[in-house]
Amino acid sequence: MGPLWLKDPEIAKCIVDALHYGDERLGLYELIAFAVVANHVHILIRPKTELSRIMKTIKGFTAREANRILHRAGQPFWRDESFDR
Repeated sequence: MGPLWLKDPEIAKCIVDALHYGDERLGLYELIAFAVVANHVHILIRPKTELSRIMKTIKGFTAREANRILHRAGQPFWRDESFDR
């Protein structure tokens, strides 16, 4: 359901790069596994800070980059809800 923007290789790469950056450069979490699907992303992490900060960082950066790639501005990219566990 929903847009299938993550099928775009450039957007998918943006997501993967951001996940690695949050682990390796920002030290927000230890990235254990991930799957980028056509309309959502699964990540398995060992958090090193609050989950809300991790999600805000990942979603904020990737939304700006994906909207830039799609030539969209000021529009939401991710749904408001997430299934954080």
